[in-house]
Amino acid sequence: RGGSLDGIVEMRVYTPEELQSRLTIDANGDVHMPLLGADAKRAHGALMNVIITPLCRSDEIRALLYGGSGNNDKLIDSKPIKVGALLAGAPGVGKTSLAYHCASLAAKMSRVSLLDVSCTSLIHKEIGGSERAVQRLFAAVRAAAPCMLLLDGIECVAPKRGNDNTSEG
Repeated sequence: RGGSLDGIVEMRVYTPEELQSRLTIDANGDVHMPLLGADAKRAHGALMNVIITPLCRSDEIRALLYGGSGNNDKLIDSKPIKVGALLAGAPGVGKTSLAYHCASLAAKMSRVSLLDVSCTSLIHKEIGGSERAVQRLFAAVRAAAPCMLLLDGIECVAPKRGNDNTSEG
C-alpha cells in the first residue's frame, strides 16, 4: 500500500485479516491445503518447520536459545529470529499458492502480514537504481516485521549463472 516504495517497487501488502480470509476451513475446523499430492504436503511440512513455527513462536524460541523466562529479558529482545526459504520448481507447480497458504496459516497463528513483490519491478535503468530499490524494499520489510516476503518471479531477474550473454566474464 505504497509508502516510500511508490513508483520504485511493485508490491502488494496483505494484512493478517486478508490472509486469514483465504483459508478454507471445514466443519471440524481443519484447514485444507490448496494443493494436492505428496510433494506439496512434504513442502508444506518443511515450510511449517522452517518458516511458520519460528516466525509465529519466535519469543519461545529465543527463550530456549538464549535463556530467560519472559519478554522483558534484554538478551532475548536483542537477538531476532530470522528465517527464509527458496521455493524452486517449474512454472505452474504451485510455489506461489504454497507461499500464500503458509502466510495465511502464519496470519492465523500470529499477526503476520505478507509482502508480495514483483521482482521485475526491482530492475531500474539508471545506475544504482536497482540496488536502491532492493535496499528500500528490505527497509520496508524490516519495518513491517513480523511478515513474510514473497519475491515472485525472481528467476526473471536473476537467471542461472552462465546463461547470461549480456556481459563478459
